[in-house]
Amino acid sequence: MIPKTHNIASAGAIAAALLVAMAAAPALGGTDLGPRDDEAKAAITQALQRQADLIQAAAALDARQQALRAEMTELEAHGRVLRGGIDEANMLLRSALAAAGSDAVPTELAALAMARGRGQEPGPVQTTAAPPPEAVGERPKAERALPELAAAPDRGGVLLPPGSFSIEPMVDYIRSDVTRAEVVGFSVLPGVLLGDIVVTDANRDTIVASVTGRVGLMRGLEAEIRVPYIYRSDTVALRPVGEAANGDVEVPSDGAAFGDVEAAIHMQLLSGNASRPFVVGHLRGRFPTGVSPFGVPRDQRTGAELELPTGTGFYSVQPSVSLLWPSDPAVLFANLTYQHTFKRDKGEGFGLIAPGDQFGASVGLGLSLNDKLSLSISYDHSMVRPTEQNGARVTGSQTLQLGTMLFGATYRLQSGNLWQVTIGSGVTADAPDLRVGVRRSYRFDWQVRRNGSRR
Repeated sequence: MIPKTHNIASAGAIAAALLVAMAAAPALGGTDLGPRDDEAKAAITQALQRQADLIQAAAALDARQQALRAEMTELEAHGRVLRGGIDEANMLLRSALAAAGSDAVPTELAALAMARGRGQEPGPVQTTAAPPPEAVGERPKAERALPELAAAPDRGGVLLPPGSFSIEPMVDYIRSDVTRAEVVGFSVLPGVLLGDIVVTDANRDTIVASVTGRVGLMRGLEAEIRVPYIYRSDTVALRPVGEAANGDVEVPSDGAAFGDVEAAIHMQLLSGNASRPFVVGHLRGRFPTGVSPFGVPRDQRTGAELELPTGTGFYSVQPSVSLLWPSDPAVLFANLTYQHTFKRDKGEGFGLIAPGDQFGASVGLGLSLNDKLSLSISYDHSMVRPTEQNGARVTGSQTLQLGTMLFGATYRLQSGNLWQVTIGSGVTADAPDLRVGVRRSYRFDWQVRRNGSRR
């Protein structure tokens, strides 16, 4: 192509030459120059033709430039559409990974999308977690991430992805002060006792140190095992009904041993979006590995335990379902649970004991203040049915109502591990008065090569 400025300059030069020739023509005075005159006419004709060709070429060049400008505008608009699609795909990917239990976007995909978005060829990338994007303005709705729910750490939250596992040491302190007439004997569930009816003034302190291990088996499936070690200290003032007030008997007792081991499976049943919640199913089993209440020494007069048990002495199974509905920057959550404790023949005068089934529900709100700190509040309520002995309801055993308000805070460290603090306050007569828990979460990831070896 001939530049437009060159075309215009050439046309101007030719026009000047034509003017000189035309000016010189009168000076010849009509003199016949013969062949020289023919040559001049031919040169003028050739110059005029050249000028016409250049003007036509300049017009064609202008048209081509206008077409290129229109094409460039169209390409820029198409590029903006593609970049918007890449951003939307990245947000959907983060949402899908959050639903699958991963809080890090694969760097390979992120780097590929960013390089192609800039019109570059992707180079080699590292397989480290992508840093969280800076929060500018309102967070897009598709970029959801479920915060850890400190008020109910065992009832919701994102499941671990395959190739990840976590170790979670936790310490719980539980305080219960009771002054009422109740059944004293042996406990099978919190607040369920079998024995003689007495007037009781009890101060109970319990410390539970536990270690929970979780592992991601496959996408949306997680396994868990929990091993508790329990220390209990009770000071109970007992007065058998019908005796004088000066017949009070104060029985201090304590106990320390491993408690009942628990195992659980968690499965994501439904992925959430703007119109529906995440749904996670749970199945938990409890095994009587702690000190059974049927084998501890008792006070001969009152039947009170002189050495406190750390287990229930029963097998139980607990299915439950959790619903988590993100509403940035908050998460609404709810849980429904049912626990069945299998009856057992304890012999030694106890006979066949069938602890009552337990029904529970909880509802709450988790609020993410920033990328590291989140708060949660929830209410948990459980109803425990009466206990039966040899097919008949135990005298004095009643339906228990256990209601607790829970407040929690979660802090995420730079490494991605968590600190969680939970404070609970009983709001019904049967519930413990105070519960304080501290949990630390350590998460580990590994990759598996196709030949099965780890790295």
